[in-house]
Amino acid sequence: MVDYGRIKACMKKAQEKQELHMGFFGGSITQGSLATKDTLTYAYRVFRWWEENYPDTVFHYINGGIGGTDSHFGAARVVEDLLMYQPDFVVVDFSVNDDETDGLFFQETYEGLIRKILKWPSKPAVIVLNNVYYDTGKNMQKLHNEIADYYGIPHVSIKDTIYQKIQKGIYRAADLTPDNLHPNDRGHQLVAGEICKLLDK
Repeated sequence: MVDYGRIKACMKKAQEKQELHMGFFGGSITQGSLATKDTLTYAYRVFRWWEENYPDTVFHYINGGIGGTDSHFGAARVVEDLLMYQPDFVVVDFSVNDDETDGLFFQETYEGLIRKILKWPSKPAVIVLNNVYYDTGKNMQKLHNEIADYYGIPHVSIKDTIYQKIQKGIYRAADLTPDNLHPNDRGHQLVAGEICKLLDK
């Protein structure tokens, strides 16, 4: 069962105009690879959702995305690159960097990462993001979402949304990603849109 309690608590803090730190943690897509500007990445667009919906609240942006890193390395660097800033909200995505051929190992490292974030004293709200290979539909969402579901964490799947629209011909993959993995500006906008739909709900 999904628990929206932490997200609601974060929104309540925003309504009360408490200063908040919004974090994003993952690989190259989170870092913003192939977006033409940092402000056009999915992460910054989601950050802007908070600023636009709570205009009287001060928000700080934390981007802990590093290209080519998996959740094994993520668990080792999460304190230095994310948690030391005391985040109130975190989006986590290692769905295309963790290797499905060694899935159970990476499921364990992913759980270790998620537990570190959940147990941090700032008690951040967490959303699990599942990006996807746009040519094959491959990602680690099945194993990652098992962890998310165990802890009641809401998750957003690009495989189940944007990728499905590509399969139906609503979008062309080439219009959203030049390499079938990293979104362009339009692709980042659509990824952010799926996360914002959850927040709107």
